[in-house]
Amino acid sequence: ALPPAGVRQPGAPPAPVISRSEVPPVSAPSRQPLPSAPNTPPPAEASPPLFAPPLDSVPPAAPAPRPPAVVALLDSAGRQEQSGQLESAAATLERAVRVDPRNAMVWYRLARVRLTQGQWQAAANLAAKSNSLAGGEAELQRRNWLLIAEARERQGDNKGARAARARAAEQ
Repeated sequence: ALPPAGVRQPGAPPAPVISRSEVPPVSAPSRQPLPSAPNTPPPAEASPPLFAPPLDSVPPAAPAPRPPAVVALLDSAGRQEQSGQLESAAATLERAVRVDPRNAMVWYRLARVRLTQGQWQAAANLAAKSNSLAGGEAELQRRNWLLIAEARERQGDNKGARAARARAAEQ
């Protein structure tokens, strides 16, 4: 049996003493603020999104607040996308997802890149994930449904594409 904590057995060496300077500080994980209530509109951003949605007729959505690292990653991915470096853009957006996994706009942007790459099923799945996080962002949900419709159409699923377009029209 072991003696109670703090009691030294006879003949045992004393326990080492550790000073506070030898112990590294423990930092708490950073917490992102919870999204605003569904009835509260997201704050307006000073500048419009850098890149047009896949369909020219779709107006830009009001993006949710983003951590600065995510903004930088989205900017970088946009430049990569514009210069045709789609795999690099996808890798950058996947990094943004790891930084802010609840950001529906990041998932949408990754879905757009996958659609451009011809990865129809992945694009539809990513847009569906974006929709699950979009909350009250009706315009972003509409854009996701349009992307899903295009992906389904490219897969030959015309009935599914029509259903997705109908969902987009409901937004």
